[in-house]
Amino acid sequence: MPHVIEKKEYGPDSSETEIEAIKNRIYLHQSDVIYWKEVPVMSCWQVEQFGNKIDELLQNLNSFSLLIDLTDSKPPNAKIRESLRSVFAPLKHRGLKKAAAFTDKNFLINVAAKFVLGGSGLDFSVHTKRSDAEAALADDH
Repeated sequence: MPHVIEKKEYGPDSSETEIEAIKNRIYLHQSDVIYWKEVPVMSCWQVEQFGNKIDELLQNLNSFSLLIDLTDSKPPNAKIRESLRSVFAPLKHRGLKKAAAFTDKNFLINVAAKFVLGGSGLDFSVHTKRSDAEAALADDH
């Protein structure tokens, strides 16, 4: 049974099981779509783990899209926004075609997503429904 991510901040003192559960929230959803399932309580350390997992997935991809699930998360603070930008910004030079986030109608997360993704210089869109985000990515195929 997979480890459940709790509503707490994870850091370097996390167990191997917790680290694996965190990294498993980033996976190849389709042959060229990476799925990013944000944790309920973000940390700079956790964002770094997500970046490492994306690096692993990009070993076998020339171009890709990013589907970002923000339905369980809260708006990030300034330090975490900067960590997110440090992961997202290089992706445009590593084959990222487009990013699409979905938030499940959370206005504050919508604003935060636009702020972070826009500040990263990516081609992106933000949606309330997963189906709309997936459709936005499908338009690029």
